[in-house]
Amino acid sequence: MQKWTNKEIEILNKFYSIKDKKFLLKYFKIINPNRTWLSIYKKANKLGLRKITYKNEIDYILKEKYSTYPLPVILEEVRIFIPSIIKTALIARANRLGLARKTFAWKSQEKEIKIPKPSKDFAWFLGALAGDGNVRSDDKSKHTTYVVILSVTSRQFAFKFKEMGEKLFGIKASLKIHKKYKLENKWRKFWTVRFHSKKMVSFLGDWKENYWVNTLNQKFKWILDKPIYIRYFLSGLFDSDGGVNKGEYTHRLFFTIKNKNTQIFVKGLLKRLGVITSTYSSGLWTSGKAKTYKLAQKLKSCIPHKFRLLNYILKVYRNAK
Repeated sequence: MQKWTNKEIEILNKFYSIKDKKFLLKYFKIINPNRTWLSIYKKANKLGLRKITYKNEIDYILKEKYSTYPLPVILEEVRIFIPSIIKTALIARANRLGLARKTFAWKSQEKEIKIPKPSKDFAWFLGALAGDGNVRSDDKSKHTTYVVILSVTSRQFAFKFKEMGEKLFGIKASLKIHKKYKLENKWRKFWTVRFHSKKMVSFLGDWKENYWVNTLNQKFKWILDKPIYIRYFLSGLFDSDGGVNKGEYTHRLFFTIKNKNTQIFVKGLLKRLGVITSTYSSGLWTSGKAKTYKLAQKLKSCIPHKFRLLNYILKVYRNAK
C-alpha cells in the first residue's frame, strides 16, 4: 500500500469537497501517477471529507424551473453552486427526478411572430409550402406540438426556405440532415426545416395537397391579384413539385400534382401567365418548345440542376414557334 504524503493530503483537504473526480485524478496524476480513485475516495473518508454537492439546492431549482424556463437560465442558476456543470449532466439529473421539458416546449411555441405583408418572397414561401411543405399540430402528448415543416433533398432549397421563413415571420427555424427512403439501394439525404410556432401554424392554416387551394383562396387571395405574385408562387411550387423532363427531341416542364382540383387551379394560374399546359394522370406539363420556353421565362429556381435546365431551355428554345 502506498503511503500518503503530506502534499497529497494537503491537496485532498483543499480540493476534494469542491472539485469533481476528473479534476482530482488529473491533479494526482502529476504528483503520483499510480494513485487510483478508490484510494483517493477511501483516504478522503478517513479524513472525514465529504463532497459538497448542493443536491437539495439544485433539485429545488430543477423542480421549480425545468419545465417552464429556458435551459441557459437554469444552467446559470445551478452554476452558482457547481460552476463546471454541463447541460447533459443537468438534463440527466432532471430525468432522474422525473421532470420533463414539455411545458416549456409548449410555451416556446406561443412566441410572437411578424405577420408578413404580400410580397414576392412570401408568395414563393407559400408556393414551396404548397408542394413539399406541411403545416400541422401533433397531439402526441398532453401538449400539442405546432410545426411548419419542409423536408427536401436539395440543400439550397432547404436553406432558402429557412432563410425566407425567418425573415418573413421573425422567428428561428431548426435545420437537420438525415437519411431516409432508399433509391437504387442507397439512402437519400434529406434536409428538414422546422418552425415551431402555434401562431405561425394558426396564421398559415391547412396546406395539405387536397386543401391548400381553399386556404390560399380564403387567406392569401392577394397572390391572385398580380402576375408577379403568381410567378413567384409557381416558382416555389416548381422548386417543390416541378421539374424538367428531357425527351428525345425536346424538353418538357412539369408539375407533379395528383389532386384533380389542384391541377385545375394551377392550370388556371399558368393560363393567367399566358402558358397553356396539358394534363396527365399525375400533373401538368408543357407540350412543344414554344410553350416550354414561355413557362421557363416565368419561373425561377434556387435548386442548381433546375436552374441550369431552365437556363438551357431559355438559351436553346429562344426562337421556337
